Amino acid sequence: MGADLSYRCLGGNLYEFTLVFYRSCETNTAPPLSGDLQISSASCGFNGNNVLNLALPLVNFTEIAPICPTDMALSQCADPANPYPSVEQYTYQGQFLLPANCRDWEIAWFTCCRNANITNAVISPVFTEMRLVATLNNLDVSCNSSPTFTNVPTPFINANQPYWYNNGATDPDGDSLVFEMVNPLENDLFFPPGSAPVPFQPGFSATNPVATAPPNSFSFDSVSGQMYFVPDGPQWDIMTVQVKEYRNGMLIGSTMRDLQIVVHDNPLNQQPVFLPPANVTGGSNKDFSFSVCAGNTLSFDIQIEDPNLSDVLSLTETISAALPGATVGLSGQNPVVVSVSWPTTMADLGRHFFLLTAEDNSCPLFSRQSAGYVVNVHRGVVATPPRITICPGSNNSVQLLAQVEGGTGNGSFSWSPATGLSNPNIPNPVANVTDTITYTVVYDDGGCQSTAQVQLVAEGEIQVLTPDPEVCLGDSVQIETTFVPALAGGPPACGTTNSPCQGSSTEVLVGTGSGSTEPAVNPAQVAGAGSPFPGFREDARTQVLFRANELTAAGLQAGLITALSLEVSAKFSATPYNNFTIKMGCTNLNTLVAFQTGLEVVYTNTVNTTPGTNLFTFDVPYQWDGTSNLLVEFCYNNPDGLVSGNDHVFFTPTAYNSVVFNANDESAGGEPGCDISSGAAFSQRPNMRFSNCSLDLPLAYSWSPVQGLSDPFVSNPMASPALTTTYTLTVTTPSCSFTDTVRVRVNQAPQLGNLADVAICEGDSAQLMVNGNFISDATFSWSPPAALSDATAQNPTAFPGMTTNYLVTATNACGSDVQGVRVVVNQPPPLLIDVNDLSCNGADDGSIAVSPSGGQGPFSYNWQPGNLNGPSISGLRPGSYQLLFTDGNSCTIDTSLVVTEPPVLSLSIDTIANV
Repeated sequence: MGADLSYRCLGGNLYEFTLVFYRSCETNTAPPLSGDLQISSASCGFNGNNVLNLALPLVNFTEIAPICPTDMALSQCADPANPYPSVEQYTYQGQFLLPANCRDWEIAWFTCCRNANITNAVISPVFTEMRLVATLNNLDVSCNSSPTFTNVPTPFINANQPYWYNNGATDPDGDSLVFEMVNPLENDLFFPPGSAPVPFQPGFSATNPVATAPPNSFSFDSVSGQMYFVPDGPQWDIMTVQVKEYRNGMLIGSTMRDLQIVVHDNPLNQQPVFLPPANVTGGSNKDFSFSVCAGNTLSFDIQIEDPNLSDVLSLTETISAALPGATVGLSGQNPVVVSVSWPTTMADLGRHFFLLTAEDNSCPLFSRQSAGYVVNVHRGVVATPPRITICPGSNNSVQLLAQVEGGTGNGSFSWSPATGLSNPNIPNPVANVTDTITYTVVYDDGGCQSTAQVQLVAEGEIQVLTPDPEVCLGDSVQIETTFVPALAGGPPACGTTNSPCQGSSTEVLVGTGSGSTEPAVNPAQVAGAGSPFPGFREDARTQVLFRANELTAAGLQAGLITALSLEVSAKFSATPYNNFTIKMGCTNLNTLVAFQTGLEVVYTNTVNTTPGTNLFTFDVPYQWDGTSNLLVEFCYNNPDGLVSGNDHVFFTPTAYNSVVFNANDESAGGEPGCDISSGAAFSQRPNMRFSNCSLDLPLAYSWSPVQGLSDPFVSNPMASPALTTTYTLTVTTPSCSFTDTVRVRVNQAPQLGNLADVAICEGDSAQLMVNGNFISDATFSWSPPAALSDATAQNPTAFPGMTTNYLVTATNACGSDVQGVRVVVNQPPPLLIDVNDLSCNGADDGSIAVSPSGGQGPFSYNWQPGNLNGPSISGLRPGSYQLLFTDGNSCTIDTSLVVTEPPVLSLSIDTIANV
């Protein structure tokens, strides 16, 4: 029913070949007992009777079926008479050591016979074989592995419904893949062991292998390998997809997959449908391809829906593996929305493939659709270094630099803001600034627009940990400050930097191999390749991986790496290494199988090695964040014909592949040293000694004034000033000065002034007033608390009913003080009152006289009505008179007195007597 063939390089010329064969259980065709390969090369003479043979043993067997688990017993693999189609997958695998380096290796496999149910090709169930051919070039590239297929080639689909299918081809080396529909093959009976095309029925071809609605609408994307079509009815169709892999424009290998499409009439179950990508930002999209510039964040949504609304979709994806660092979100069940956000970097340049496979839960037969997408990451702009320290408040002249991967670029540059820039439209303006600022550069070449940023940050800042402390007179307090470097807020970013080494510098050896008894790396020996100095070849490239835990265990600290050295154990070269370049970069890789991109140049020179230590002081320091794994690359490019001998260096074996190495001669068609694209992986890692500068800055502290300080030249002096004092701290680094102030407030125990006694009249109130020194932050307590508005207030209101002595206590951090105050409550004297009523009606001769019995004079009297004064009033008419009496303490008596008059006399004569 189908098959595919792949190979994997195990090192040198040792390869592992894998054949996967798919057998339809509807037929009686038996699977092969072994996968018999024919390996040939015409250019190397391995053809004709010299063809090499390899029998791959069966290593795995499984059943693949679009059947719900509860219905698996009804699969045709369980019984050919059962109703539900199923497929058996057989995996054959074995190793083979190719005897030579050839450009035209062919690995072929065939078996008899093809399925008699096939409808789109002319099939003889007795003679028509199935044949696969893979190609391999181990002359121009070394240790290359073929693409592999991640999706099974046994699609059972429904008639008259849209169908998406992708083989899910990926390349382990990251090579560029090109997909092509080619003719299915059988053996050439006339020119064995050659290939012959299987003839198609009329109306069908390699690029139109399915009867579709409308006719001839079969679609295939050569970039992603995606198929799309609507089959117009039940049919059995064969087709073959060939995958070619290219490296730097050179075809280096290919493989193919033979597959069979089985179309059933199942109108009850609708297949899932992929909608076009939506909400695309940071890049562009066309069909199944995305484009993004390195440095931009590509975001998009892909929706998959099932016309059977009750179906629940399950989705599998390879996005997380294909797009390192991407955020992937899944929402919903039908429809399902896949949301992706991928911040790309220069390390992501190239083509990335991911596969989405949607499956519904229809039973007994479920439907599965797969769509493959390609993300092309194009070169973008990078600003180096991304973070530059400056001295705030001073005039800083800083060189900015924006570079495009692979060269200077022919597009336009635009920096913003333009503040302080010599020219905002060139790649390398000079910034003159006095304060921190972030510049953004936009590069646009008409097809790709990308951005990068440069942060100009203060070299550090003073942090006062005890702002404005307080001390009691005679005591002392510690002023606590610290200087925080600009990078101390978190791990420093990896990358080159213009910051000089300002902390302590140490030498850190990574690798235990030392002395002449240690084995040396000999690049001429495959088992020991890895020395950066294979002088026997014109060009070479070596990458070395160090894990972060190995570096920290050796003593390397987060900070600057300013140099490295290698120990040459044996020198055989007689010529220099021209254009010798060292690059560095951080990575999350834990093992190294291929050359990595995106590293930054730290050293370039012409190098003559010497026996013993060879020191390379970097042109620009590299900043390591202390947590990432570290890559170091060495490469050189000598003129044509400039070769001599190899130089050996001491190494330490690692438990993982820590070195990728390759060397060639450009004069013989090889790649320039620093552009060598592929290499072999090894575990013999050269010993390296790094010059490491920690992030700690040498700092000088100075306080002024110095009076009252235990030491004016430390960060945390003890202060015991006699008066409140503002101290100024100056911190000096090798390049900047920073200042800050601390006010030390001197306090004392409260000193209360004498409190004046208060006199009040009975029923009145008085506010008690406290004064003195050092009472602004004091607390107060009055005793007794009775008859006070607030016994904890500084100035409470008192309203005692009798004369009371109060004590107030004022307390602060330095002590307390007590003072007393007397509140005298006065009462007016009793009055002796004499009221004389009118002598007779209408006489108006009434009078009132009052006399205080004791008391404090002078006394005042106010009579109403009449506003009369004096202790007595006379000539009064009958009525009520109001007296307001005030003594010498201003205490008053307010009383009302009544004067009455007798009634009018009346005369009554009862008897008149005559006398």
